[in-house]
Amino acid sequence: MQEYLEWQELTQQWSKSLSKARIKEAVIADRMNSFLKGNGCLPTMQDLEDVEELWRIHVEHRTALNRYVAEVIKRNESK
Repeated sequence: MQEYLEWQELTQQWSKSLSKARIKEAVIADRMNSFLKGNGCLPTMQDLEDVEELWRIHVEHRTALNRYVAEVIKRNESK
């Protein structure tokens, strides 16, 4: 049961970080589209820094999730 709870926590962190990065990325894309069509403003450098940080966090969560999967596989290989 403990493994399942750990798995749930890791997958929730991964999923939330992915969602946040994708949303921020979509905001940037929308602003670029509007600007290039001549009816909006450009995203800011801060927007770019923010999305890079969100993707960095996402990769950290994905790495933790992958490590956990590998640990569970190793623990259960000999069973």
